[in-house]
Amino acid sequence: MLRSLSVEIVPVRNANVSIEERLRGKVFFLTLKRSSPGEREKLLNAAVDEDGAVNLLDSTTDPAEEALSLSSDDELNIANFISVDDAGTTNSFGPSSALHDPARTDKGIPSPRHSTTIEHIKNRLIANAALQRHLEHRLTRHATIAGEPTELALHLLNLHWARQHHTFLLTYRPAVMQDLECSGPYCSAFMLNAIFACSSKFSPRSAVRDDPDDASSVGRRFFKRCDELLSSDSLLDRPHISTIVGLILLGSTYNARGETSKGWLYTGYALRMVYDLGLHLDPKQTTEDPEEIEICRRVFWGAFVCDKLQSLYMGRPVAINLRDSQVSREFLDLYEEMEPFYPSALATGSSSRLDENMGHAIPRHSVSTFQRLCLLSKIMTTIINRFYVVGATFSNAQIDLLRIEQALQQWRDKLPPELDFQPWLSTSPAVQTPNIMVLHNVYHSLTILVHRPFISDDRLRSTATSGRSWEQCTVAARCITSIASVYKSTYGLTGAPFSESDA
Repeated sequence: MLRSLSVEIVPVRNANVSIEERLRGKVFFLTLKRSSPGEREKLLNAAVDEDGAVNLLDSTTDPAEEALSLSSDDELNIANFISVDDAGTTNSFGPSSALHDPARTDKGIPSPRHSTTIEHIKNRLIANAALQRHLEHRLTRHATIAGEPTELALHLLNLHWARQHHTFLLTYRPAVMQDLECSGPYCSAFMLNAIFACSSKFSPRSAVRDDPDDASSVGRRFFKRCDELLSSDSLLDRPHISTIVGLILLGSTYNARGETSKGWLYTGYALRMVYDLGLHLDPKQTTEDPEEIEICRRVFWGAFVCDKLQSLYMGRPVAINLRDSQVSREFLDLYEEMEPFYPSALATGSSSRLDENMGHAIPRHSVSTFQRLCLLSKIMTTIINRFYVVGATFSNAQIDLLRIEQALQQWRDKLPPELDFQPWLSTSPAVQTPNIMVLHNVYHSLTILVHRPFISDDRLRSTATSGRSWEQCTVAARCITSIASVYKSTYGLTGAPFSESDA
């Protein structure tokens, strides 16, 4: 049986003991020698499990170094996990698979063009985003969009672009709206109906209800249409990026509606498709198209974040682990970063024009906020895997507590000033965008989740730690309450994001 982390203690003279294992043991004993009595006891408790096996790989790692790794990005070589067949088709069959065909030097993975600078690509993507935004008016020439009157369809799309989109950036607007016009690959009937279904919650119009007097009928026909398209078009048999986006949007909405089994399954299908399409490996290895790279990165990280939030919400294992993926968080289309946001427009459901209420506009900061949420989701993964799995033990949790606390603090310390929001301080902005408020409430929720096991009546309780953990949870809960109060007074809770209401 293969074991990657634990090895049985055996005599050194045994020829089967690898050099790596011997060195690992040597480092472990040197660490013990240099440790204080208290640290030594923690290391020994963490190293030996109930079966008598030892874990020397994790127990000798510097907590500060691991915390830095959690709150930053690592560069790994993923070339061995990309397969290119004789026809030049790229697949994501890893080296253990019989279907794996290593990329060759004469064909397969293209080399980057050295003459194309990052700054040039940024400018190109931003210019295209601005152009596509100006061309969106052409959609009004259509009588219907995805079976709905054009005016209603655009209303629901605008609600999506104003709300859900800015939290997870799953939908790349320039590609979606362009392909909606020309029937391209990044805008399918299924994805459109998923957007309509999820945006209906935010619409005050009776036209989105099957029964004008029944609030529970909001978006019902769109949900039904999505189910029909999944079946009639065999979408689960043919993975596609637009299907992934639609499934994740639906999964999150079903969870919020209390239909957790359906939400769990839909999101699960999407996450499997992420692997099948190779989105867990950075697209720069397989394509030079800047737009395709931007889309793939955004979809992967949007799926990654949703996976972690769903796992915490439902108390179930994650589908995508840190060790199973390597995708850059470098997003180059910054058009939406400084896009003006009008708090009064969101609160009233109107759509302010650029020349109205100009003094009340604040920048969206959508891209940088999402990048920080991606980093936070990496820490989220470790919290789930260390504290909220069946095999969690007290000794391991004690050691991991310090490491994860440090990671959260480093994440907080590196937060750019424009993304800060502490309404309990007089120096803080009076209001922030909803996506920034969500970011902070997720951070404070994670603080509670890290400390909650040490103050609750379960297997991780410790009287030595519970006092400090109780204080940390109390402070975090007050912060969440304060942020939620500002959100309510500014925007109201009727159209609150699902992640805000969950927090």
